[in-house]
Amino acid sequence: MNRMRAIYFATTNRAKVMSAERMLAGHNVRIVQVRTSIEEPEHTNDSREIAKAKCIAALVKVPGPVMCEDGGFFVRAMGWKPGVSLHSYLATPNALAMKGADKLLYDIRESADRYAYSLNVLAYMEAGWKEPVYFESKVEGEITKELRGEQRERNWSPVDLVFVPSGYTKTLAEMSDAEYEIFSEKVSAFKKLSEYLSGKQKISF
Repeated sequence: MNRMRAIYFATTNRAKVMSAERMLAGHNVRIVQVRTSIEEPEHTNDSREIAKAKCIAALVKVPGPVMCEDGGFFVRAMGWKPGVSLHSYLATPNALAMKGADKLLYDIRESADRYAYSLNVLAYMEAGWKEPVYFESKVEGEITKELRGEQRERNWSPVDLVFVPSGYTKTLAEMSDAEYEIFSEKVSAFKKLSEYLSGKQKISF
């Protein structure tokens, strides 16, 4: 029997680990969460650059292979902000002490334009590689005018309470577990990594 191979996932987000475990099931791998502080490059809005820097830093601490994720949430009414600064934006209270999804709704309260998209970049890197392979997932949709649904362990971000993907009528937080799993499989960058590990998706280095 082949021994399970470890893939180290440098993230503090348990929901992302759960997604990776679900999408990579059947590949004889186990996902090892690495809770480590990795300094991200400043002054860049390029998720690939940030994910690569995370992988290189993680490979100093673990034998590899490693995967690291970066992305952002881009709101047209806010000039495509907060972008890759989503986490710090949501965590920083405004003058009314609002944080999270409440803050986002307040900042675009007077705008009829509710279009937004999320972009996630997953980087996978083996020890000795000069460059990771990248897998991207872009989801377009609209922002609601109120909080909808319940924040659960599976949800990556408070944005899930206010974001309705195109073609759907529910926010990510309103979806049942079955609906969320089907949606996640459809758009997941982890699924693309799964196809790569299976040899179904070819990547040019």
